[in-house]
Amino acid sequence: MKKYLPLTIALALSAPVLAFAQEGGAQMMTQEHFEQLDTDKSGSVSRAEYQTFMEGAFTKIDTDGNGVLTQTEAITVLTPEQISSVDTNKDGQISREEFMTQVMSDFSRHDRNGDGQLQHP
Repeated sequence: MKKYLPLTIALALSAPVLAFAQEGGAQMMTQEHFEQLDTDKSGSVSRAEYQTFMEGAFTKIDTDGNGVLTQTEAITVLTPEQISSVDTNKDGQISREEFMTQVMSDFSRHDRNGDGQLQHP
């Protein structure tokens, strides 16, 4: 489950809400969602664009602004299993560092050719 964390978060924070396309059991971004992440309209999502989006996502989810996601905050966009897997120090909350480590690891995994860009599938 944790491998789809950034897509889940991006989906939950996007307006309008977009649905995932299913491909071989894997969740993929829709074209509309991809275009929202591609802020410079280059046709790909750079590591910097993705990081900026995810940092903003963390801030939006952290409704009390204390720099960590409580279970109550995180459950609005993540499953309990995803929360548990991202909470690497098992303190019951997700720090900004834990969150960003996970989502940027996910970016790297989806950047199949290692060029620092995500292409729409």
